[in-house]
Amino acid sequence: MRTARTIEAAATGTRARVGWRLAAGSALLASGVLGLALAPAGVAGAQQNGWGGSGGSGGSGSQWGGSGGNGGQGCEGGITVFGGWSGSGSHDGNGGSSSCCSTQGTEALLAYPSSDQQAPRPGAGQSGIFYYEDETPLCKATATATVKGGGTVKLPVTTASVYPAVFWPFSPSRREVQFLRSLTAVDASLGASPPNAADPLPDFPAWNGAVAPYVTKIDVSVPTNLAPGRYTGTLTVKDSDGEYETYTWRFSVEMSTVPVGAVGGVGVAAALGGGLLLVQGTRRRRRVAARA
Repeated sequence: MRTARTIEAAATGTRARVGWRLAAGSALLASGVLGLALAPAGVAGAQQNGWGGSGGSGGSGSQWGGSGGNGGQGCEGGITVFGGWSGSGSHDGNGGSSSCCSTQGTEALLAYPSSDQQAPRPGAGQSGIFYYEDETPLCKATATATVKGGGTVKLPVTTASVYPAVFWPFSPSRREVQFLRSLTAVDASLGASPPNAADPLPDFPAWNGAVAPYVTKIDVSVPTNLAPGRYTGTLTVKDSDGEYETYTWRFSVEMSTVPVGAVGGVGVAAALGGGLLLVQGTRRRRRVAARA
């Protein structure tokens, strides 16, 4: 039989055990927070040509690891990579960003409508239409005009998506096939991996499974206010995995053919004509008076 003293002692012991557990839990929680604060972040992944590398794992903490490192910068046309793997209980790092890769080599990327007979050669006040074709998206298109013995000016370039790529096991529509077959590569000899401008409908899928290319319309405009001279136009396009193509053409801007002082010349001619009529009228009146 438990006495009142025994019951009181038991209650005191229970309170002591509960208090110890609460103190221990607080200590563990504080230790975990300290571990999170001290845990190092993972190392960012290295930049690669292609998809960016994945970030390093987060550093270990007392209870929580540090955040994972960011994925390395990639160049796959706006596609980011996996974020860095986390440490214990931590969050992932950010995916790597995308950008145009450093150029590795040339590839047939540019085409023009076959009905035009030849690639566009726009002059002052004109524009040229090209089409980009590749198994990766267009990354960048720029154009310049360089005058002989002078400087270089940038030419306005606008782009618009026409078709996205088609990937196996799907097939392009009949309309898209007809459109692709209506184009001619600017320089098919550059070759490289189809589908591209040289081979937009290959027999086998590309390395990424594409059976028809991304198609982007490129419009290059030449201003009307260029200084007179002989120019070389240059259009450069870059894909998303390190390839590029450059197309050049020549055009001239002539000096104005309107003669200086043309209005004054017309006035002089009018005055001379009026004087001639006055002389002829005077002679006629003299002849009439002599006969009278």
